[in-house]
Amino acid sequence: LEDDTDGDTVGPSRCDPLESRERGVFRAMRRVYASFYNENAVLERLRHGIREAEVGMAILVHFSVPDPLEMANGVATLAVEIRDGHRTATSRIVCQLGAESVTNPDVRVIPEVVTASFSGDAAERAELSRVQGSSRTPEGTPVMTWETDYRTLLVQMNTAARAYEAYYPGKDSYELDFEFKRLVPGRVGLKQMRSVPRPVAVPPPVLP
Repeated sequence: LEDDTDGDTVGPSRCDPLESRERGVFRAMRRVYASFYNENAVLERLRHGIREAEVGMAILVHFSVPDPLEMANGVATLAVEIRDGHRTATSRIVCQLGAESVTNPDVRVIPEVVTASFSGDAAERAELSRVQGSSRTPEGTPVMTWETDYRTLLVQMNTAARAYEAYYPGKDSYELDFEFKRLVPGRVGLKQMRSVPRPVAVPPPVLP
């Protein structure tokens, strides 16, 4: 925000001195909006028959966290099935120590993988299993506090999932994708959530 309120349009950036030009909030908003009209976006809307007048661009804004404050970061999925009033959830948590990227990883670095499952809303009592240890932790020890932080994360994910269910009451099967961080002094929190698209069956082509 400092680049937008400093009274000029010349660099370097007040937020990042390594950037020779300003990198303000309004520039970021313009770039996001412009991506709505890039070639791939236009072609995808045409492919799915989506009318331009009925769609718009949304912008997600969240706090930027300096690397030294990141104790861990990761991605997680939560798949929910509701059958005959019985709700079950399974999760896969992939995380890494510090600010080491999980979404764009160094292929030489192995992340930690944890799986979990629970029934109903009993996320705090989920069955946890460490499938793989991180190559960044000493002797493969857990990236976060075992088992407290993982259960805290699952409770947060389940709370968000329940809100999703309330918004889409007709869904009896879905999967959500989350990004999360563990920040100094040890606070675990969700960063964002997305719905994972399910594949749609395509009928076989009819040959003349």
